[in-house]
Amino acid sequence: MEKENWLLEETLLHEKYQIKKVLGQGGFGITYLAYDQTLQQNVAIKEYFPVKIVRRLGNTLREGQGEYELSATAMVYPQNGQEEKYLNGMKNFLEEAQVLFGKFDVEGLAAVKDYFEENGTAYIVMEYLSGPTLQEYEKEHKGKISEKQAEILLEPVINALAYIHSIGIVHCDISPDNLIFNKEGQLKLIDFGAAKNKKKEKEEQYCKGGYTAPEQYLEKEFIGPWSDVYSLCAVWYEMLTGIKVPPAVERLQKDRLKNMTMASEVSEQTNNILKKGLSLEIQKRYFSVLNLSCDIKSNMESKEEITKQYMKDTRFVWGTLWLQITTDVNERNISQEKKWLSRRKSFGAERIWSNLSCL
Repeated sequence: MEKENWLLEETLLHEKYQIKKVLGQGGFGITYLAYDQTLQQNVAIKEYFPVKIVRRLGNTLREGQGEYELSATAMVYPQNGQEEKYLNGMKNFLEEAQVLFGKFDVEGLAAVKDYFEENGTAYIVMEYLSGPTLQEYEKEHKGKISEKQAEILLEPVINALAYIHSIGIVHCDISPDNLIFNKEGQLKLIDFGAAKNKKKEKEEQYCKGGYTAPEQYLEKEFIGPWSDVYSLCAVWYEMLTGIKVPPAVERLQKDRLKNMTMASEVSEQTNNILKKGLSLEIQKRYFSVLNLSCDIKSNMESKEEITKQYMKDTRFVWGTLWLQITTDVNERNISQEKKWLSRRKSFGAERIWSNLSCL
């Protein structure tokens, strides 16, 4: 993380949110712990800050008394030639905040409390979750969580994903560090900085090792609920085995993913579900997390009507793309295409997926 990009502690945003410290920085933004002076409670604030195309004017870093201190203005500016890309990204950032605003009744979702523009950029205010993250929880449990406990922990996450998929949003960045516990011990999904809206094209896609579905590397038009299914199953696999799924681009070259029953005491049913969810070929995966939840038989009976509506809406939003992908597969000669691609080594592993993502 680059400290020169951060807002100073005590900075006041929107005349009521006082910055306390930085919680984290990603490719698209910086997250702060702040204090809401009106409601007198801590909140988390996400600042739109796509690090590759912006700068905070006037930032300098100086050393003092053995520590680094920051001297900065709060204003954010896009780099020359990046103005349109920056403004489009900020517009999408705020539109996604609007969609998630006030959704406190959606289990597993860190709801948006407020959003606004200031300092030439945009901010999203969310409930503050003190953690730990699932990543930290895994370390405490030495990398392995029981099958039953993993299902219980992931149920609210599945619910949150079912909701966002039904309104045309794919998270695109599910990983143990983006799943965090609230004070009741329930996991919540955070950080929508990499999210993709069905109605809009996202120019840049952030990829995170073994959690990222193959189609996210290059074929952005094929991203859908099934992409989040892959990421969720990669997290689930790691919870049960303590082993990270190899990056998809490596698996496309040679798939060394261990059989679940070989790696851990995991039931055959769960093993089969994970194999399906982690398939490199989109059409062999689950269409949505709700299809997956039916197989793991999560206790969702109390939400049956909501679940049916989520599935209906998800099919309406994403069904055409799913049919396009599966139809394209049937029209291809897969083995011949793979042979042709193997002769195009100059493209590298990531380029291979550009022609195989809808297999």
